[in-house]
Amino acid sequence: MDKLKFTPFTISRRRMIQGGAAVASASLLSGCTSALSAINSISNVTGDGLHPNLTQPPPTGTQQTATLTVTSPTGSYPPIIPATNFMGISCPKSSVYSELWRDYSGNIEGFFTSLATAQSSTSPGPILLRVAGSDADRLQWVGTGTGHVSGQIATGDVDALAAFLTATGSQCIYGLNLAGIYSDPPTVTGTPNWTSTAEEAQYVYNTLGSSLYAFEIGNEPDFYPSQVVAGGLYANLPSTYSNSDGSPNYGGYKTDWKTVYSLITGSSYLNSTAVPFIGPACAGDYEYYTEPWAAAIGTSKLQLITQHYYKGDGTNPSQDVESFLIAYPDNTLLTEAASLQSAATTMFGSSGGQYKWRMDEGNSYFNQSATGLGNGYGAALWSIDHMFTLAEYGCNGMNFMTTPNADSGSTGGYGPIAYNPSNGAIVQVRPIFYGLMLISMMGTGTIYPSALSIPGDPGIANSSITAWALKSATGNMRFIVNNKDASNYLTLTITVPSGSPTITGASCFELTQNSGSSPSLTATTNVAIQGCTISDAGVWTPSAPASATQYSLTHTSNTVTVAIPCLTAVLVHASM
Repeated sequence: MDKLKFTPFTISRRRMIQGGAAVASASLLSGCTSALSAINSISNVTGDGLHPNLTQPPPTGTQQTATLTVTSPTGSYPPIIPATNFMGISCPKSSVYSELWRDYSGNIEGFFTSLATAQSSTSPGPILLRVAGSDADRLQWVGTGTGHVSGQIATGDVDALAAFLTATGSQCIYGLNLAGIYSDPPTVTGTPNWTSTAEEAQYVYNTLGSSLYAFEIGNEPDFYPSQVVAGGLYANLPSTYSNSDGSPNYGGYKTDWKTVYSLITGSSYLNSTAVPFIGPACAGDYEYYTEPWAAAIGTSKLQLITQHYYKGDGTNPSQDVESFLIAYPDNTLLTEAASLQSAATTMFGSSGGQYKWRMDEGNSYFNQSATGLGNGYGAALWSIDHMFTLAEYGCNGMNFMTTPNADSGSTGGYGPIAYNPSNGAIVQVRPIFYGLMLISMMGTGTIYPSALSIPGDPGIANSSITAWALKSATGNMRFIVNNKDASNYLTLTITVPSGSPTITGASCFELTQNSGSSPSLTATTNVAIQGCTISDAGVWTPSAPASATQYSLTHTSNTVTVAIPCLTAVLVHASM
């Protein structure tokens, strides 16, 4: 849904959609450590932080004493944050012919590198890019050419994308045109049908090499019937794509998908069934479309089930930030994630706490039309709960949709960053990127169960305030406590699992927004981690050594005590 979103028809069986410069190597200000060195110090703390006397400032609001009790996971495959590709960005396929990937060395590369390096100081985890969206079915492959022509993809465009992926060590999900053959005029050409799609896939596969994560054929096929325009878009879509009541039927898409798959992997083109494919990238109908379609395609052709998820509609006035977006739990997401995990387990089995399904496009809102929704600070706090909820259900990861903006205007679009497609410049680092950065700074490892207790106000535990625990491969423990309450702050005591090694040091970082006397959930600027902002080159830039350093925390052999200010997410590190 890279959407200027249309209004979908109603599907009575379910609710469709609910309510994606290289890191600066020059030294920073005199005496400052580099941004990434400061981030990576989380993984390497052996005492109480780099500056043991740097303590948390006292929070404002009503104090609540709380405990977080962490226990060891049970079962053969506890959930994990994987070392690679858990974090992802999704861009419209039109970005391939834009300047975004051509001018990567000055802008976009830094964001991918920052997230990857923050995730692991010793083995950076690549960030998974997806170039697809509804325009994947509307852009025409023209073959050899320098590219950079609106509405077309040429070899030069793919070459530029390949160079970016190589420079950042990233992989890419690449969307291919399926439904464009039914438009008038069609955007897929050649005989037999889908010849130009197969030619594009062949060039992309040979050019991207190991940087290709997988192909997706088409985009949100469950929405094709509702997008038909007489004499235009999908005008000749077969009736097999719909049921008699107008709701989508996966039968037509299944037939066409297999035809395109066979053409691409056949002897005329790639001549290999080892080419990776994922799908179906549905907008919402997981129960009656995604899951039965995936089962019908089978594991011999499909490597991963993909789905899209947006929590809310930005034009719905009842779906505000405070009472809707950041409210937890998201029961719709829980139901959908559990169902997709079950479907993936049935198809592929399970291994190591991760399952073969992915939310490869989504965000807080589609149809964003007002400032402070998906581009506000509340979306940063929402992203933390969202990503950990997905991880708890074995999700392979999430690609946050990012749409172009010619300037840093406060309305329109959504995503971690805003970019100008005409010159590739990043024009705004949105608050949600700070949420993704904090998650990346937590690192990778096994998610541990935890129980949050707030005796003075039990109603805010696990609703307004959530907590997540993770144990890294090195044995250290990390915690994110996400306080979305505007009135109450916590004095929190964290207890690690029984039998854990002795805690030798503890420290924390704070993600917050600075709008006068208190943070604002709808603010679009003045978001910071430990008082430091992220530049338009993707660099988290300390203004002084102390402000880039973790706060030192009080600890015992098995507990850590930390303050959790109002409307603030705190990342706690316990060295063990």
